[in-house]
Amino acid sequence: KGSVESIFYDLDDSILTREKIIEGQVSMTFRGGHNYKILEDNTLVLEYKTGPYLGIENDKKFIK
Repeated sequence: KGSVESIFYDLDDSILTREKIIEGQVSMTFRGGHNYKILEDNTLVLEYKTGPYLGIENDKKFIK
């Protein structure tokens, strides 16, 4: 629901590309990382990951 700007990062945290994602579209990240900028109020993003999930302290790397 809604739309986001999805920002894709390389393994060295440099930006590869930015893409607008709208309702019904999908994006996949195989290596590197991603971030979302919400473009509309009430936007809903579903994110799925392969496991195991060991908690945010072991899973997330925040890109500056």
